[in-house]
Amino acid sequence: MITIHCDNNAHRLDAYHLLCILFDKSREITATLSFAIQGDRVNCSGVLQLEDTTLPLQATTLISRHKSQKRAENAAMGKAILEGCNRKLPYGYSVGVRPVKVPLSYIKSGVSPDEITEFLQTDYGMAKRNAEILSALALEELTWEQTLTEKDICFYLSIPFCPTRCSYCSFISSAAPNHLKILPYYVELLCKEIALLGKALQENGYNIRAMYMGGGTPSVLTAKQLEQIFTRLYNYPIFFNIGEITVECGRPDTVDEEKLNILKA
Repeated sequence: MITIHCDNNAHRLDAYHLLCILFDKSREITATLSFAIQGDRVNCSGVLQLEDTTLPLQATTLISRHKSQKRAENAAMGKAILEGCNRKLPYGYSVGVRPVKVPLSYIKSGVSPDEITEFLQTDYGMAKRNAEILSALALEELTWEQTLTEKDICFYLSIPFCPTRCSYCSFISSAAPNHLKILPYYVELLCKEIALLGKALQENGYNIRAMYMGGGTPSVLTAKQLEQIFTRLYNYPIFFNIGEITVECGRPDTVDEEKLNILKA
């Protein structure tokens, strides 16, 4: 069991996620963290209790390096935990669902990709290769973003069900085996919502540039349910020419040839 005591609740979840990456949740782990601000400097200190072992935590970073106090606090906390545990991770102490968000904000302010790569290594503890990947992705995202017009949108379909719930997950999701009875009703209502949105978007002249089906684990649906959703989508011309369609299939045990053929079609 992982327990977090933190004097700033804004960082409690990120601390929990980082510890879930580092340790098995079945272990008795308690982290006590506190923050102190001195001018431009953020200090994170505390202790990590690993059953019979106590590790001191201590790290400092600069607010000016991170553009906001919250980001600086988060970086100091991650650095304190990893250095206190004497551990390294490919993406350092960058946790969350959008790791590209930080480099993207720096590119928009005129910082070069090479400078951002160096920053991610020194201030987030990333491996060089991973920092280079994020910098390249941020540049690609900015290039794509600049092509969007007021009528261009991205379309998200939520399938909030998974085979089982992963320990690190913070998304709204339920284990599918416990909700098999409601899955058909969920898909039916989703198709009705697609019909309403498809008609409204079409009538108002919108253009869907990308569609993302996430969750959850969309591939937990049966082949018939996936086919039902995509058949409804393609009832509306606005869904015909989407440039990019992504479907999360994070659990290989939920994917088979029949489902892949439906998605490919």
